[in-house]
Amino acid sequence: MKLLAIDVGKGTEDVFYWDSSQGVSFENAIQLILPSSASEMSFKLRRAARTNNEIYIRGEIMGGEPWHKTLYELVEDGLSIYATPNAAMSLRYDLSLVKKRGVKITSEEFIVKRTRKNPHAEIQTSDVNWDRLEQLFHSMDISFSEIDAVLVCAQDHGLPPSPETSVKEFRTKMHAEIIRETKTMSALLFDSNSIPKEFPRLTSNLEGIRRRFGNNVSTYVMDSSLAVLSGAFLDPTVSVSDWNLIINFGNGHTIVGMFSPGGRIAGILETHTHLIRKNLGLFRSQLKNFLDQEMQNERILESGGHGCVYFEEFFPPQTIWIIGPNRSLAKNLGFEYSFAHPIGNMMMSGPLGMLRLAFPEYFGSPE
Repeated sequence: MKLLAIDVGKGTEDVFYWDSSQGVSFENAIQLILPSSASEMSFKLRRAARTNNEIYIRGEIMGGEPWHKTLYELVEDGLSIYATPNAAMSLRYDLSLVKKRGVKITSEEFIVKRTRKNPHAEIQTSDVNWDRLEQLFHSMDISFSEIDAVLVCAQDHGLPPSPETSVKEFRTKMHAEIIRETKTMSALLFDSNSIPKEFPRLTSNLEGIRRRFGNNVSTYVMDSSLAVLSGAFLDPTVSVSDWNLIINFGNGHTIVGMFSPGGRIAGILETHTHLIRKNLGLFRSQLKNFLDQEMQNERILESGGHGCVYFEEFFPPQTIWIIGPNRSLAKNLGFEYSFAHPIGNMMMSGPLGMLRLAFPEYFGSPE
């Protein structure tokens, strides 16, 4: 089996490739930390704006708020920006709000026609920079056509049923509904048959994989924050038989997961990492209340976070595990903790978390 797993983050695109036929350990597999597509978008927009009065955007739904600001600044400066509905949903799922900010929503055919003679005015949206990755793999004599399974994780806030529904609250609500059925991480890994329609970005990633690799490849997607929690268990010192609290300090989101023996999810709390930077004391208090099973969902929402949900009563964790690119934030929390290092590389937690769930025969039993 030739397996490709990618964690699309706010700042980085973390890639793990493993070929079971080569007989190499996971530690010796190909591991890449690349700049994320989102981090490159602002540069692409400004470069196109230097030589064009109009910019045309098409492709898949992708994330990355930093480039949103750049795009709207260019519109305010008088630049005309056209986008297909799918690409425009990268800005907001509610396209009426995107139109209000001055972006012109148009068809794929219109953009193809307008950019035929001026391809430099076109920008493609995609969570994964597939062209760059294919070139890198080609330089290592690896063909995309030989890959058996592709897994991508990214953060999807979800599409609420009505504009009145809070996007922040809806994300946690959707995850909670899925978790309540089984309390397992496996239920959060989606293929084309199981992906909820309320997750447009993850659905778009599935479609993008199919377009790039064809229909014969196995495809999976997952929310990246949750995938990282799963990946922590591939550190051999993180015992699935214990009560474990895992905190993932990501670049955009921070998620706290309590796991009972057997790897069942007992509770989750999710907030934004920038809020922790502004007020570490508040997060310290929230974490203490979470461990005391007294944290209220409304309090997290009021503070700007996504929410808090309990699925079962739990005992104090035997270990608090810290993971994520901003794990240094844990040093002043006032709790004893240990760092989780799946296969010795914390940045591979997202890709490994998906592989652990999709291919337990290679990566160990998920629960």
